[in-house]
Order: sequence, then structure tokens, then C-alpha cells
Amino acid sequence: HIEDLEKDMNQLFLAEAGEKNLVDENKKIREETSSFRSFLEKNLVDENKKIREETSTLRSFLLQAISKQESLLQCPVCFDLACPPIYKCPKEHLVCCKCLPRINNKCPICRDLISGTADRVFRLAEENYNELLKAKAKLEEL
Repeated sequence: HIEDLEKDMNQLFLAEAGEKNLVDENKKIREETSSFRSFLEKNLVDENKKIREETSTLRSFLLQAISKQESLLQCPVCFDLACPPIYKCPKEHLVCCKCLPRINNKCPICRDLISGTADRVFRLAEENYNELLKAKAKLEEL
């Protein structure tokens, strides 16, 4: 019986040693996990702050660009944003489609006649208008 008791005690001792190793290993894993979590949280906070700053800068840039485009596309008669079709005089002053009939086809800036059908459509202004709409949509996404 003594041999069996010694054998049982050895197994118990090995089990306790194994349990202690498992507890130590578990503690080490928890410490590493906590350290890694802290590292990730700090980096995520820093990255989020950087993204917010970049978004703010982009938003500011877009607002300035939109404002400039809107001022370039402002009808000198009604002061609204001209939308297609946009017309022009020979000196490329624009006028919106609502105001053209009201001014008797005369440019409100230089008084030149806005005549002809193909020559009076201001294609560049219409392209700028479409780009303005895209910039406004991009701003809404931010």
C-alpha cells in the first residue's frame, strides 16, 4: 500500500504543479491581452482622431470650392444659382434660363445681344454646374 500511496502522492504533486503552471500561464495571457487591448484602444483613438481631422480638412476644402463655384454660376439678374440650360453672351457673361426672356436677349453685364441657338448655350458653365452637384453630393457623404 505504501507504494500506491507514494504513487498517488506523486500524481497529486504533478497535478498541483500542472495546475500552478496553468494558473501562471492564464495570468500571463490575461496580462498580455490587457496590454494588447490598451495598445489597440490607444491606436484606434489616435487613428480616429486623425481621420476626423482629415475629414474636417476635406469638408472645409469642399465648402470653399462649392462656395466659389456657386458664386461663378450666380445669375446676375436674379442672383440664383444658374442651372442648365445656361446661356452666355459673346463675352461669356452668363444668364440663367429663367432670366433670358426677361432681358430681351441682351446681356445684363455688357448689353451685347445673346443670339443664335448653339452659340448662346454656355457648355462650360453647365459642366461646372454638374461638377458642383458632384461636390455637394460628396460633402453630404462626409
